[in-house]
Amino acid sequence: MSRPDVIEADVSFGRDMPRDMSQRFLGTLSALGVHAPSPRPNVRSIEMLLILVILPLQAFLSSMGEDAYRALRQAIEDLFQASGAGGHKAAFQDRGTELQVLLEPGLPEEAYEQLHSLDLSRFASGTLSFNHGSKCWLWHPADGETAGG
Repeated sequence: MSRPDVIEADVSFGRDMPRDMSQRFLGTLSALGVHAPSPRPNVRSIEMLLILVILPLQAFLSSMGEDAYRALRQAIEDLFQASGAGGHKAAFQDRGTELQVLLEPGLPEEAYEQLHSLDLSRFASGTLSFNHGSKCWLWHPADGETAGG
């Protein structure tokens, strides 16, 4: 039975993720109020992802304070560094809409700050990625969707 103040998540790690790093990341999520009851084994089907976290995304992002964002950012950067994840990304996916937020190595702190205040209800599904040139999050609609709705 889940507690109301705990966010339930499904977590999958890429096939090359060292076990100690995956356990450390799960510990960080736990400290942020996220419980992954049974992390899935490392999987090959997420070839381009270092990690996939499926949870109620807006609730997760809006519940975190500034220190929590720093802890999350550091935990993700540690995963990237430990795995030598050239070209790989971390994905946080909304359980309801399947909207994905893609995080890449070296994202600036401002990206995480913007993510905290972003209203995800504006996006039905698709992908959000940070554009370094415009210094903002860009929405990439899923197949069959348009930017206008």
